[in-house]
Amino acid sequence: NWYQAYVGTGLSWKGLSFGAQVAHYFGNINYRTSIYWPDSIYALGTRLYENYHPNGWQLTVGGQYALKINPKNSLEIAGTYTGMRVISLRYQTVYERFNHSGAAVDSIGSTNDQQTTMTLPTAYAAGLSWSHGTKWMIAANYRFTQWSVFSLANRNQNLKNTALYSIGGSFIPDETSLQFLSRCTYRVGAYYGDDFISNNAALKGLTLGMGMKFFSSNLSTYKLPFYLNLGLDLGSRGSLTNGALQENFTRFQFGISLTEEWFQRRKFD
Repeated sequence: NWYQAYVGTGLSWKGLSFGAQVAHYFGNINYRTSIYWPDSIYALGTRLYENYHPNGWQLTVGGQYALKINPKNSLEIAGTYTGMRVISLRYQTVYERFNHSGAAVDSIGSTNDQQTTMTLPTAYAAGLSWSHGTKWMIAANYRFTQWSVFSLANRNQNLKNTALYSIGGSFIPDETSLQFLSRCTYRVGAYYGDDFISNNAALKGLTLGMGMKFFSSNLSTYKLPFYLNLGLDLGSRGSLTNGALQENFTRFQFGISLTEEWFQRRKFD
């Protein structure tokens, strides 16, 4: 597994906003490649273990413009750009032979603590949204990723560029209501695009979500709310045409958003 830790900042002026995010990649990428003959109990198979440790960063910049149509309605246009980046990798490899039961017999060779690189793809996205106060919002988005340049250990992975189109919306019945279900946010969306592995594979799905708003039980002291977000993604990848494969998947998402005000000077002690 490899991970991403990031830090971002932004500024705004009269409806125009700009931001930047720097992501740092770390962790492990593991591959195992095997060649064996299942019909023979005497032939030895060959197995290759590859272990990579990425270490590098990638920059994403973005901008947004909010146009106030009237006191209730606003239109927002936004875009982001992530530049291609070559990051460093440390890696180890082990070649071994194994018997019919899968147990290693001997080691053919190995490398340890070698240096190589990984090329991360360029990506850009553009979107627009229309919102009616905090009551409801609809949005559409387009994202392009140049997966054809992605390479690992100086080996191109023969991936294809992808384009993903998505549309969705959210609705809050009554943001200030004391009724729990009335102040929740309800979300629905759909997406359609390309899969980066096959030229004939489509990626499509439907998303559902709910944002639950909670307040402190101590009503005598004002507290900012916090949110519990739940999401469901029902999708498929690929197609059954021409004897190809199709993968159906279900993903659950869970998140917590905390809001707090820091560094406030007390007026009374």
